[in-house]
Order: sequence, then structure tokens, then C-alpha cells
Amino acid sequence: MSFRPRRVAREPLPHSGWLLRCRSWGGLSSSRPAEAGGAPCATGSLRARAFPVDPPGLCDCAGRCHGSRVPCRHSSGNQRAPRGRRGERSAPTGPDDRGRLVSANESPTAERTRTVVARRITTVTAVCGSFVLVVALLPLALPIALIHDLVRGTRLKAVRCLLLLAWFLFCEVWGLAVTALLLLGEATIARGDRERGDRWFYALESLWSGALFHGAERIFHFRVVVDPASDRGMGPLIVFARHTSIGDVLLPLLLLGPRGLRMRYVMKQELRVDPCLDIVGDRVPNTFVRRDSGDSAPEIAAVVRLLSNLSARDCVVIFPEGTRFTPAKRARVLARIAASGNPEAERRALRLKQVLPPRPGGTLGLLEANPGADVLFFATTGFEGIATVWDLWAGRLIGATIRVFTWRVPYAEIPKDQEGRLAWLAENWQRLDDWVGEHRARQES
Repeated sequence: MSFRPRRVAREPLPHSGWLLRCRSWGGLSSSRPAEAGGAPCATGSLRARAFPVDPPGLCDCAGRCHGSRVPCRHSSGNQRAPRGRRGERSAPTGPDDRGRLVSANESPTAERTRTVVARRITTVTAVCGSFVLVVALLPLALPIALIHDLVRGTRLKAVRCLLLLAWFLFCEVWGLAVTALLLLGEATIARGDRERGDRWFYALESLWSGALFHGAERIFHFRVVVDPASDRGMGPLIVFARHTSIGDVLLPLLLLGPRGLRMRYVMKQELRVDPCLDIVGDRVPNTFVRRDSGDSAPEIAAVVRLLSNLSARDCVVIFPEGTRFTPAKRARVLARIAASGNPEAERRALRLKQVLPPRPGGTLGLLEANPGADVLFFATTGFEGIATVWDLWAGRLIGATIRVFTWRVPYAEIPKDQEGRLAWLAENWQRLDDWVGEHRARQES
């Protein structure tokens, strides 16, 4: 009896309209029409994708497809896919929802668990090994770096970078050790008390971030100045922050955390190479997104799910630009928008000189599914030109002044229709761009 693989019809992705087509930069304009057969994405449909009420059907693909509300790729309807009989050949392998080859009889959840464990073993080992190596070589490397700086007259930039590397690795090892203790305590002392465990990990997140940032602040002698007119209220909040550097990511946590606010970050998947961010970031509500994913719908749904159970002490932090601002990236984005044939989006993008146009997917998804949170715009300047470790080596952060300005838009003032939200977002993002340009010009003069 010849074997013929069973074919099942794949259901189309249950979405249409402008919002979930976030891969196009032209989506920022309300003048872009829906594709054939599509309709504007309604608030109810997006909520249904992010907060499913009815439990998904069961199938051999375990939880990955259903967890993101993507239709099961291995069975149709809500019926469990039939397993092969004894003696029959197993079903051929096929791609899972991340593009990896997984056998039809193997759970993607188990495969994902193996991947996570392997990654964390690798990153934790690398961090701990690097810390031991740096500490062992520090007595020899510091005098050499000092002589180099004195001869070159570089304001001790080599010594500062070496000290920052040692401090970063120390914070990593310390953070991993405390994380292990908290996980053990959560399994024993706080068994079943999720709220108590959350408090522990939020406290660790605040202490780790503060130690890392303030250590760098002392090593490079820069300072942070908050505009007196900035908002100082409580949540719930959705924070739209500017992103230019590896340093400004921590500013919302450091400036809003002392008020008692707890951050829910939208971070890029690449940051999982940091084991502290990887482990603790999964323990408290955060999400890691693939910015260049071929299917953006699950990524948007994961971002929107951060709004679940949002209290007055919580805020969702997203960087709408999607990447760090550089002049080269701005040129590429402008070329992409021009090629999209959307004159309104191109006009808005050309007016922005200091920031990139916001990517519409996660940003507009949060606005559409917003349960009642105010929006806080988080403008920063002073970190320009410090996008990589090599920029630190160039000494651009030494003695810098980092300025921060925030303003709040109440939920009642946020438009509830698609066109109104687009215009509102463009107006406030332009205000952020103007503030950055004004303070940069003042600082340079």
C-alpha cells in the first residue's frame, strides 16, 4: 500500500484591513485603501485576537499556533488531528509558525523549550566565563589602558570603557544569581502566590537597571536632566519613547519606576542574548518581537496582550520607531516610503528631522485596543551618536547631558477612529521631533 501524505486545507489568516499590514511604511497614511476583500480592522476583532474568550481547539501542534490565535496549521476546525496507526509511516515534517521544520508528530512547544534551554545555557555560560576572564585580566589591563590614555590624551576613555565592561558583567552575574534565588524562593516560600513573586522580580528589575545605568553615569560622568514641565502622574500609561541609543532604553524604568510604576516593555528578539533580560523579561509581563517577521499578525497580537489587566501601577513601553535613529536609517526609511506611492505618509516623514516615522503595527494596535490608559510621550536628547559600543570607545558619552521631557495625553482626548488616530499620532510625533531639534541646536551652540 503506497503512502500518500494527508492534505489538509489551510485556513486563511483571520484578519484584513490596514492595521495588520504593518510591514508597509505607507500604512501610516489614512488614504491607503484596503486590499481587495479587506475591511478596516475593528477594535473588536483586534481584542478577539489578543484576548481570546473561547478556548482554542486541540490538535497535535500543541500551543504555539493557538497561543497567538493563528489558525492551526495541522488540523481543520476544533477536532484533534488523527494520529497515525501503528506500523504506518509518520507524517512528513513541515514548517511551524516560525519557519522551522518540525515533525507533524512532534510538539512545537517541546521543540521551543529545547531551544530556550539551549540558548540560556549558552548565554549564561558565556557571561559567567567572560566575567571571570575580565576580572582575572583587569589588574594587567587597567595600567595598560591608563598609559594609553595618558599618552593619547583621550580623557581616560580606554579606562572608562574597561571599567564599564567589568561593571556590566558584574551586574549580569549578580542579576543571574539573584534570579536563581528568587526562582527558588518562588517555588518554595511564595508557592502559589503569583503577586508576591511579581513584586520580587519587579524589584530585581528596578535594582538591576538602576545599578547598571548609575554605574555608567559615574564612570562616564554624564548627567540626566528632566524638564520641570514633564508629567509626574500615575498610570495606567502607554509610553511612546524615542530611541537613539543603547542607553535610553532604561530611562523610562529609571524615571517612572520611583513613582511605583511597573514597566511592560516591547523589546526586540535580539536582546535575548542578554540572559538577565531573557529570563527576567519572560517572568514579568514583557514581549520580545521579531521586527522582520514575515507574518506580523502574531507580533502585533503579542504587543496588544500587554494591555491585559493593566492597573494604575502599570505602563506599556514601546519604541514606535522600531530601531535606533541614525541619518542612514532615516534615508532608507524615506526611500521606502517614497517607493510605496503614499504622498501623505511621505509628506509627514519628510517633516521629521530627528526621529524616524513610527511603525504602525504595534503602535496603532495599542491605541486601538487601549482599555483606558493615558499616553505618555517620552522625548530624550543627548544620546545621539552613541548607538554602538564603538561610539562609547570614541568617548562621545563623557561629560554629556541627557535631557528628558514627557507630556501626557489623557485617554479621553485620543481619537477613536482610524483617521483621527493617524493624524493625532503624527501631530504628537512631530512635537517630539521639534523638541529634540530645538534642544540639540541649543546644546550645540
